[in-house]
Amino acid sequence: MDASSGKAITDFSHVAEIWVRGEPKVRQYASAESAFTALASLKQEGKNIRAVYAQASDSGIKLLADQAWFASDAKGRLSAFLLKGQAQQFATAQGGKVFDFTDATTQAVAVR
Repeated sequence: MDASSGKAITDFSHVAEIWVRGEPKVRQYASAESAFTALASLKQEGKNIRAVYAQASDSGIKLLADQAWFASDAKGRLSAFLLKGQAQQFATAQGGKVFDFTDATTQAVAVR
């Protein structure tokens, strides 16, 4: 279930997760955008974040989001990648941009 909307997650290729210190379960989100918006709110509430995870779009591997690269498509939807070159290749093919974790979180919050 998406922690923001409460809806079932049906597309797992863009799943992102936030592990809040003191909570027994990781919060799941249907997209990096949703997770990053929630992350900003959690930080404003003074919550301590243990880790943020993102699903690699090409391999499906769970990545530590702060070490991942993100690429947008023409609609602005973010996809996560392990390597910057992979993100650049995707962004070029999709007419998007490449972001590191800090810029991706800023971008996601600004768009909302």
